[in-house]
Amino acid sequence: MPQMNRRTRTVQFRVQDVRFWKGQDLVPHTASLQQLSQCDMVALYIDNQKNGQRGDVLNHHKVHAVFDPVAALARCIKAIQSYNMPPETPLSFVSPGVHVSAHSIVLAVRASAVRTGLPGKGYELKRIAAHSLRASGAMALRLAGYNDGIIKKFGRWRSDTFLTYIHSQIGALSRGVATQMTRIIEFIQVAG
Repeated sequence: MPQMNRRTRTVQFRVQDVRFWKGQDLVPHTASLQQLSQCDMVALYIDNQKNGQRGDVLNHHKVHAVFDPVAALARCIKAIQSYNMPPETPLSFVSPGVHVSAHSIVLAVRASAVRTGLPGKGYELKRIAAHSLRASGAMALRLAGYNDGIIKKFGRWRSDTFLTYIHSQIGALSRGVATQMTRIIEFIQVAG
């Protein structure tokens, strides 16, 4: 949540912005946790964001892995509903008067960095913060083979700013480049 004395254009995701889908059917928030968790997809409707764009929709499909975005959002919605909170309640809600803060996100990201051994690999904890999630997301998409246009779209970037997050020193990005550059390609240059 933004501090009380700070106004932002960005509207946080709220309960009312989350839609669960099972096939072609919209599943209401009144469904059980189990029913919501078994949905095929969850959509998050963006009311407003810092780049001024309105009405975007982010879709996440169910994955059978450690982190399943459908089940995670189902648990979040049900936890908020357990306090009888209105649909306008931000997803950052923890309990009445308590929301996830930027500081708590920084602490969680740094704790994860420690658990995965990043400081022993040369990463300074003071340089790891909440924005690291955005940077690592862009890099993960690139390593998964997504092109610049898709990365830009998923990250909701309007400029090429995201390219500052794509680190060319990552060996996986340059794997095979030297081999491809040594291929002999016959061509004819047509003078114009």
